[in-house]
Amino acid sequence: MMMVKINNIVSQLKNILTALTSNNKVKTATIVAGQYITGEIDLESYKYIGIIMPTTFTGNTLTFQSAATSGGSYQDINDDTGFEATVTVTQSKNTPIDLNSLKLSPWRYIKIRSGTASAPVTQSSERVITLVLKN
Repeated sequence: MMMVKINNIVSQLKNILTALTSNNKVKTATIVAGQYITGEIDLESYKYIGIIMPTTFTGNTLTFQSAATSGGSYQDINDDTGFEATVTVTQSKNTPIDLNSLKLSPWRYIKIRSGTASAPVTQSSERVITLVLKN
């Protein structure tokens, strides 16, 4: 079991290193233990987002909130039919969210939620989600 965790961590570090040596930018977003949403993430001018999930994570759905300004009032991001912008994720896996990038592209400031607005999923320990950003 310990070897599997080490291999997962090594794999994640390789992915992060690859992203760092390309034209991508890497940011992390943390969900604090006992919470279900990250702090504010500044996407700057980046539009394409890849998510590297931590080795341990409760649930398999991420949703998003946005604000027009840093520290502003955050609201759920929905598509033009009223449904939440969602991404299905798996522990220790990389997930491109290009289909959802159009839903996120107008927003510079976002937060990532574990679960949905109606059913958020609290994380029992701190979870660090890695974002790989590209223009």
